[in-house]
Amino acid sequence: MHARPLTFLQTGFRPFFLGAMLYSVVAMTLWTAQLMQLTRLDLDTLAPALWHGREMVFGYAMAVISGFLLTAVQNWTGGKTAQGNMLLALFTFWLLSRLIALYPSAAGVPAMLVSSVLFYLLLLWVLVKPLIQASNHAQWGIIGKLCLFLGLDTFFLASAIGWVSPSYARPSLLIAMYTVIGLILMMAQRVVPSFTRNAIAEKTQVQDYRYVPSVSLVGLMTFAAADVLSWQPLLLTSGLVLFIANALRLYGWYTSEIFRRPLVWVLHLAVAFISIGFVLRGAAEILHIPPALGLHAMAYGGIGLITIGMMARVSLGHTGRNVFEPPKGLALIFMTLAAGAILRVLLPILAPEYYFLLIQLSQFLWISAFIGMLAIFARPLLSARVDGRYG
Repeated sequence: MHARPLTFLQTGFRPFFLGAMLYSVVAMTLWTAQLMQLTRLDLDTLAPALWHGREMVFGYAMAVISGFLLTAVQNWTGGKTAQGNMLLALFTFWLLSRLIALYPSAAGVPAMLVSSVLFYLLLLWVLVKPLIQASNHAQWGIIGKLCLFLGLDTFFLASAIGWVSPSYARPSLLIAMYTVIGLILMMAQRVVPSFTRNAIAEKTQVQDYRYVPSVSLVGLMTFAAADVLSWQPLLLTSGLVLFIANALRLYGWYTSEIFRRPLVWVLHLAVAFISIGFVLRGAAEILHIPPALGLHAMAYGGIGLITIGMMARVSLGHTGRNVFEPPKGLALIFMTLAAGAILRVLLPILAPEYYFLLIQLSQFLWISAFIGMLAIFARPLLSARVDGRYG
């Protein structure tokens, strides 16, 4: 009879959600120091902003995605993904890359490339194995996206090392971010309607529109290609199509009852920020605003809010707690992050003269929100389930 793994290593969401929360605080603090010229990124091949973006996508967001998928695949298949020593090895590869990333150097990035590739290969192995055993073919799209992440991250780091032209780093990062957005919209389509129905009385108010997911998917691939290749007319057109499609999606899901359920409205708000981001990114040239505003609407507002919301929901549900009675203060954390997104994305349009100050304030609110998440969820993530079950 095998001994049970430590609680922290029983299910994938535990180490990866805790790691994501901690790393988002550390990484954003260092990026704030970088912008204030209190520290300097010692990597001549890449601009600091690209490295910051790389760590928020391949570092923070990938940790949340990994924790979610390691847990979800077990639910989808009834099999096991990674636990015990296997989960520890997987998390160690991710953590090693993050430690190198905090102070990147020409000597350290090759080691980071090795640890990152090993992380992706092991993640793919522990996810694909139970899917094959359960003959679950519906999730191969997700596996395909993980393979794409592996290729894009490898290419980004190769450009940082100098093995390929540094000019490839930006398109690699852009495609990776839009892949995260695609994964978010796909999962949102699966879970947000059901989460909303479960949280409200008038369940028939929530509806889906048949062709919206397909239009959104084709629009996103077009938008990503147009952004990478800097085709402004196509970027604007596809951005408007994406905004309309996802606004329609949100309209079908909407009911005023969601505002009493923080774990539901945070997901709706995340999709709204992504939708706004498509327009701001596509119309940046016409509106004479920085293209980074649209990018951060999707990244800070969209990815930030949906990951913090899903981490909260999974951490409650999979530790035996009631998702319909979330801890006090959780709504305030969500509102803090949403306020940060407004400061980072919308207020610079109205007050461009305060752009740098608004960025600093938004970074402070991001850090504050994740410190709040750690205060609420560190103990549940490190402790056994309250219902006595394994996991």
